[in-house]
Amino acid sequence: MTYLGISPTHDSSVCVFDKNKILYFSKEERKSQIKRDNEPILSFINSLNKYDVKKIIWCPPYQQIWFPYVNLIKKIKKNNIEIIDLYNKHHLQHASLAFYSSGFENASIIVIDRNGSLLENSARESETIFFAEYPCNFKEIYKSFWIFDNVAFDKTSLFKKENPDCEIDTRSMLGVTKVYETATNLIGQHVLENGKTMGLASYGTDDKNFPNLFFNNIPQDYYFGHSEEENNPAIFLELNDKKIKNITKENYKIYADYAYQVQKQTQQAVCYLIQKSIDKTGCKNICITG
Repeated sequence: MTYLGISPTHDSSVCVFDKNKILYFSKEERKSQIKRDNEPILSFINSLNKYDVKKIIWCPPYQQIWFPYVNLIKKIKKNNIEIIDLYNKHHLQHASLAFYSSGFENASIIVIDRNGSLLENSARESETIFFAEYPCNFKEIYKSFWIFDNVAFDKTSLFKKENPDCEIDTRSMLGVTKVYETATNLIGQHVLENGKTMGLASYGTDDKNFPNLFFNNIPQDYYFGHSEEENNPAIFLELNDKKIKNITKENYKIYADYAYQVQKQTQQAVCYLIQKSIDKTGCKNICITG
């Protein structure tokens, strides 16, 4: 049977596969020439015209309207295609990709993500630890949400009821990735340009004037806020008035030092998650994704 997977939102793409063989892959920006294009319409049309697709797997990180794709299916007269919507399985998608690419028979998988699936429209997945075994056994053992509506504190009990063996954490309005994005936002970059922050961090030093951004491995919310710009990126309040786009030899020091702190402290947070996964599963096969 031939399947077509659609990954919408940023850096969108489609993939057509049959059993263990990839027949077609296309990243939309290569066709549209729009950087990080989030609607793979051209790739989708090309896929349907080339292959006899029987099932479409729709994989957004949140519930998203896919009617334009349904209309295209009808236009191309392929109405017998089944659509499977996996909007609420975002971290599982990350985990399965890492696990099946790893070569491990079993592994702990640590998903570290800016925006995972929504929980009751009040919180987003930020970090999840899975334990996976072949052929397709995935068990959640830890899940952290970043909160944007306090009502989520009441609703996590619903998730806990469905997953009694999974440790649930809803103590912060940020996750590890959102702490990292505060440094990227500070230098005026898109939140997906965190590689620039990583590069800048190598020019920084361990300035003791910066606070501990994490306490008990949880981001300290009182140091942070959210800007009103596109995607509502996280900000470090103490330096928000120093946000800049052009880094020069004259002004780089404070930005590099903050990037260094963010790099160092988020690395420590990730090491904590790795140790947690080993302690919980006893497995030292580790996959990291997100």
